[in-house]
Amino acid sequence: GDDIRELISARPEVVTANTSIKRIREGVFLWENGASPYAGDATHAAPFLLFLFFPLVNAAPHVIAAVYTVLDVTCALLMRSIAAEYMQSQEASE
Repeated sequence: GDDIRELISARPEVVTANTSIKRIREGVFLWENGASPYAGDATHAAPFLLFLFFPLVNAAPHVIAAVYTVLDVTCALLMRSIAAEYMQSQEASE
């Protein structure tokens, strides 16, 4: 469990500046201490992500993983819906 999580969390293919919980934690820390999280190069996450993950930064890793999973599935379903709508519009225009 933990070995796989550590291995994956270090891979640049799946962890970017936008998705790294470490970066979000740092941004929240700066925000809580009155500094702008965007003043340096530490935080690249959207302000909404900082707001969303603010209560979760000290949560257990499985809770954070569950939130990421729910967000990923939601994004996938939305993209599927958009693609289906586009395909229908293309078929209707033919």
